[in-house]
Amino acid sequence: MQFITKDSYYIIIFTLIILYFSYVIFENSIVDDNYLNFSIIQQHENNLNERQNNIDILIVGGSNAFYGLSAEQMTKEIDMNVYNLSLAHEGYSLSNYVNYLDSTVQNKDQIHLILISSLKYFDFYIEEEPNKNLYGISTITFYPKKSFLKRIYEFFRENDEINKLKFNKYGDLMFEHLNCEYKALETQQTEISFLSHQYIDEMSKKLNEKFVNADLIFLLPPFYQNKLKYSKNIDVLSNTSIKKGHFLYIEEDFYSKEVMCHDNHHPNAIGRKIRTKKIIDLVKNQKILNN
Repeated sequence: MQFITKDSYYIIIFTLIILYFSYVIFENSIVDDNYLNFSIIQQHENNLNERQNNIDILIVGGSNAFYGLSAEQMTKEIDMNVYNLSLAHEGYSLSNYVNYLDSTVQNKDQIHLILISSLKYFDFYIEEEPNKNLYGISTITFYPKKSFLKRIYEFFRENDEINKLKFNKYGDLMFEHLNCEYKALETQQTEISFLSHQYIDEMSKKLNEKFVNADLIFLLPPFYQNKLKYSKNIDVLSNTSIKKGHFLYIEEDFYSKEVMCHDNHHPNAIGRKIRTKKIIDLVKNQKILNN
């Protein structure tokens, strides 16, 4: 039996290391449709080019915002140009997202109102991911995003789930492409973080620097039966917001799973219509657009 020589052993190890890091470099250079924000950003870009960035009211936030608010419904009822420029995971960090808004919206001085629908107030979502870029790709990594076998598998199989998320010309999610069945085994119970006021402070500062003529309304979104939402921290957040001059609107929760899609913080088309109507009434009653 012939044994591998010491030199051959080192050559094999060295070759495997070179191949591994070559694959890591290759993997981290790929941005493809399997990354949700890549698809969303492409659709936003097409929409904004067609409308020539003609926007009066901007909706921003994460998936809660594109599942839960309709810019089309607002446009028709308020008679102003509304666009939903939300991204999955809010771009993974506040800096990523605000920089994206700054570079994407060309008529920033024209915008009168920004509606911020975020889950960053809650314990399960408040942490930033500063090591990821807008697409969720780690900027510095020593391991591949996907294994070689998974990459080969996806090469021969179209990723239908990502392709089902289609957005109309207002930036609204088109529910007709989704099977919006409520699948949660139990409702997610999550508290308001005691650090949530920091998100409002930071977001206000950054948006006011970029959108100098816009009023800001922070929306604390509705859940389906999230009883822990109404802890003492929500009172602290509300009182702190009032003292600092921030407009925080705490939305009433949903009480039927028939208006939810998949889980307890993403409404379906019916839930979105109900929620959007309440926000329209809020804007009209506060006479914000006349200021």
